[in-house]
Amino acid sequence: MKISTVLLSLTLLANLALAAAVFLKPNASPTTTGNLSSTANANSSTSSGPQKQANSSASDTVTTTDSQSAASLQNLWSQLYSEDFDQFVSRLKSAGFSFREIRAIILPLAQKKFETIRADIVGKQEDRPYWRASSGYYSMPEDAAQRAKLMEVMQKESKVYQKYFSSPEAIAGDDQMQQYARRQFGDLPVEKLQELSKIQTDYQELQSELYMNAQKRPRSELTADEKKQLKLLESELQRDFQQTLTPEQYSEYLYRSSPTANNLRQQLDLFRPTEAEYKALFALQRPLDEQFNEQSYDEASGKARSEAQKKLEPQIQAALGPERYADYKQVMESGGDRTARLMVRLDLPLSTIGKINTVRDDINQRAKKIRSDQQLSTAQRDAQLSSLAQEAQTKLTTTLGGARGYEAYTDLKGDWLRALNPAPKTTKP
Repeated sequence: MKISTVLLSLTLLANLALAAAVFLKPNASPTTTGNLSSTANANSSTSSGPQKQANSSASDTVTTTDSQSAASLQNLWSQLYSEDFDQFVSRLKSAGFSFREIRAIILPLAQKKFETIRADIVGKQEDRPYWRASSGYYSMPEDAAQRAKLMEVMQKESKVYQKYFSSPEAIAGDDQMQQYARRQFGDLPVEKLQELSKIQTDYQELQSELYMNAQKRPRSELTADEKKQLKLLESELQRDFQQTLTPEQYSEYLYRSSPTANNLRQQLDLFRPTEAEYKALFALQRPLDEQFNEQSYDEASGKARSEAQKKLEPQIQAALGPERYADYKQVMESGGDRTARLMVRLDLPLSTIGKINTVRDDINQRAKKIRSDQQLSTAQRDAQLSSLAQEAQTKLTTTLGGARGYEAYTDLKGDWLRALNPAPKTTKP
């Protein structure tokens, strides 16, 4: 194994000095060497005669020290590294590295290792030209045998990542992993987070087995029986969580990690709900999601779900109140419109969209009358439309909090404003 960027990571992690002390006890650290080099170079540029000779000697010493440090690092790496990740991690722990630092070292090595294995199975992926749709980071081969081998590799890779990113040991040894686990499970003690993580990992491995079996078949599709098994595994996972947590703790878990929670967070992103608003909407939405979760999706069930969703509207309005319900409707009905996101970027209330639309509709209606008035000359029509454009700019600038907001809006939705200004006249050559 050659020294690579991973070795540089060792130096940057600050614990390399400790590791070197354990294994090699070098005479000079990289930092000291760097300082000596800088000093020697500075003195060399301002000295001559005997002083210059002295500096030259010092520079030679620094060069020697650099070589010794590089050799020490090479030796250190050869003593630490092992193709067996468990053995490698054990050595890093003995050298004093924290679990977070170990993960930073293991991750790029694991990625490289499994990339090489995948390439050996399926060969080089097609490098498509930029004008054709990408096939993705790594597309599954059509050959069933290759898919089966690839799924086995992916399963092994997943276990490595689980071990160093979500295992009980990873959670215990890294406050960032604890923060992530609490976002998923709730504000729980580390021991409880470890227990839940172990339960989840066990079920994920069972689910992975079902998907891996499906990949061995020509069409890679789950059978009806496998789909039932997946649903059963999910229900058993939730049962184990309920047995591990108090009712209040399990409710907090559902607020964070249930399908309803994931969908609501995405839908309500621009609405920016308070915690109380989020929980109120969750309480209304979850029963509906559970009701339709067991049904296979078809036109009839889709229509039934849509009707049930509409019946929730009065309850949502009562839970949010008139003003916030108006904001909620604005977001829900915006579809792909980007105005709501602009309001968030400008830190303006979502109700601003309604005010903008009122100005737009009024100006456009008046502009339509001006354009259809046959009594106006071209100059008169252009003048009145320009006056409307100025009026719209004044009102929108105030509504959007200043010139910055107005310019951002015109960049995004300004076609109707630009249509108010007469096109410049062109002269024929």
